[in-house]
Amino acid sequence: MNDDRAGQTISRRARRRLLTPLMMGTALCLGVLPAVLPVPQAAAQAARTHSFSIASQPLNAALRALADQTGVQIAYATSVAAGTIAPAVSGTMSTEDALARLLSGSGLRYSFTNANTVTILEAGATTDIGNVAADGSTVLDTIDVLGGGGGFSPDTPYETAGSSTYISGEQIERFRGTSTGDILSGTPGVLNGDNRNGAALDVNIRGMQGQGRSPVSVDGAIQETTVYRGYSGVVGRSYVDPDLIGSVAIEKGPSSAADGAGVIGGIIRMSTITVDDILLPDRTFGVRLKGGFNTNNSSVPPVGTWGGLSGAGNYPNDSVPTSFGGPDGMDRPGFLEPTGGSGSIAAGYRSDYVDLVAAYARRRHGNYHAGTRGDAIPKPEIGPQYGWIIVNGERVWGPLDDRSTVTFPGLSRYRAGEEVLNTSQDNASILLKGTIRLPHDQQIDLGFMRYESTYGEIMPSQVLWNPGGGAYQAWLNSIELDTYTAKYKWDPADNDLIKLNVGLWMVDSNLILPYQWYFTDQTPPPELANWFGSKGRRWGVNIDNTSFFETAWGDVSLNYGGSYTYEIIRPGDGTELDGRRGNRRELSLFTAGQWKPTDWLTLDASLRYSDFTSKDTR
Repeated sequence: MNDDRAGQTISRRARRRLLTPLMMGTALCLGVLPAVLPVPQAAAQAARTHSFSIASQPLNAALRALADQTGVQIAYATSVAAGTIAPAVSGTMSTEDALARLLSGSGLRYSFTNANTVTILEAGATTDIGNVAADGSTVLDTIDVLGGGGGFSPDTPYETAGSSTYISGEQIERFRGTSTGDILSGTPGVLNGDNRNGAALDVNIRGMQGQGRSPVSVDGAIQETTVYRGYSGVVGRSYVDPDLIGSVAIEKGPSSAADGAGVIGGIIRMSTITVDDILLPDRTFGVRLKGGFNTNNSSVPPVGTWGGLSGAGNYPNDSVPTSFGGPDGMDRPGFLEPTGGSGSIAAGYRSDYVDLVAAYARRRHGNYHAGTRGDAIPKPEIGPQYGWIIVNGERVWGPLDDRSTVTFPGLSRYRAGEEVLNTSQDNASILLKGTIRLPHDQQIDLGFMRYESTYGEIMPSQVLWNPGGGAYQAWLNSIELDTYTAKYKWDPADNDLIKLNVGLWMVDSNLILPYQWYFTDQTPPPELANWFGSKGRRWGVNIDNTSFFETAWGDVSLNYGGSYTYEIIRPGDGTELDGRRGNRRELSLFTAGQWKPTDWLTLDASLRYSDFTSKDTR
């Protein structure tokens, strides 16, 4: 998957493929479009002003910078710009003025062929770039097309083999919901486990979930945190705020990528916001503000507060309850009464060599209230109690005449409109990231994200097994998560054998998970407040390179590399479970190839070797 953002140079391979029939068509169209599209559109684009900051550098690089800052496409033969140094261009001016300054003294001329395309030619040359072959066709020189960009887009799932899904920043904003997992709503084959219970991502892809089967990667870092769930075992959770996510790419099934070691169900790759998500196209600095509020939730009640239906059990017929559940939790707020909300601020700066992003997000709401419609609303069922009785002198199992049993069928234990306990969250997130563009088509990306959350959670067994079938407000859990990422990219435009990516990441977590008790007739002692807590550190490195080959039997591309991950876990400060100590490491080597013998056939193959070791260090 190519994660280059729109607006950068199109990929080397795509550029070459455009040289034959597609680029020929483009070149021919350049001479025709002025007669088809209204000339004022091209004039308007040329006259549009931008704030430029382009240093003196080789003309190829200078034209790339101009394309990035204006969004226009620039078409020219590679040979005409070779060996030419462009002067510096700085200040606010029109696109045409900036282009004229870059080309001053080079002997080259330019022509806007439509609203978003400009052609650069040698003085006296025509728009038919190239020579005429014996059969009358036009043979083109190598042509660079700058601007437009590539990368993973909403159309990629329909253009590539395999099953995948792309969720854009616009979709995240539109369907953000109140829980983090709501951004995945409507994605075929994908759901978030415990979406209202835990304030995190525990993604299920086609029935595969947890323990690295369907991991979540945030800017290349796998931040899965192991959370104890009592008799249900453990779950693997990832924590992130939707306001800091710029896009999501979901690859379903086993992955042949560098970060796909151990993946069975699929992998969710989340990319945090960049300057393109913050800045207007012609600006170098900007600030983005987001905010919203929600209703239908209430402040968290004191620990030990009972809620939900209660009273299940056996009773004498004259003592069967007539109502089930206490008076608390039924004070649902008004329709437009703001009881929770979220907000974020993000600032971005862009220059020729550096991009910077800083963001802060806050999200808070209490326990939500159950709906008032649907078949899931529980209704108590009262029936006879069964026991040993005497029938015709024989002892048999049957209904007792003087006793009744109250049961609550189904999974829900809350009345219509009642406050659903342990569903609150209070989150704060910080994001700092930067991009450094180096000479010779190199790039370094650095990032740091901190996530802090205090949230409600109740183990499923607690709801069903507590006396009377009721629920209670437990202590709140908390998580502190620090994510560090560093990535290096080298993609020289003149070398088809090198497209190198190196990623180094580390995740530190501190989870406080209190003990959950079965009886709440007294407040539990303070030493239970971090009974199941844990601290973890996971770090890893991913390296891969892609090489392209042209052969007599078709085009071939090879992607190969490896990854290494090391993780340690130990008890949290103050916890009583001293035995939860261990470490694990995973080494993976892979190669994936693609052969395209014809335009209508593509063959893919991949191979992975993995070595995994885990150790109990009690």
